[in-house]
Amino acid sequence: MNYYTLKNTNYENQIIEFVDEIENNPIKHGHYYLFHAQYDVWNNERITVNCFSLCLFEFSLLKFVNSKNKLYAADVINHPNKYLYDVTDVVNKYGLAEFNDKIQKLRKEFLS
Repeated sequence: MNYYTLKNTNYENQIIEFVDEIENNPIKHGHYYLFHAQYDVWNNERITVNCFSLCLFEFSLLKFVNSKNKLYAADVINHPNKYLYDVTDVVNKYGLAEFNDKIQKLRKEFLS
């Protein structure tokens, strides 16, 4: 199993109907995003964001839904198509709790 990306996997096929690809568009304030690729950064300590991490972008920070963690990641913000899917429409359609439940089930399976 490749833990680094959902791209070209069965998991991508399961969520592709829910997500919008981010071409070269900047990410938008108030939008929800789902990581499709693992992100590693060193900022006084190693920080790893796994695939299926769900976050809200506000005021230059990615605020993670399932924790109180916040991340300023210039590489992600400047090149979102390398790491993120926009899931704002599906969150608005199904509600954050319902969509998050679906994603967390897939994430648990993916990481096991």
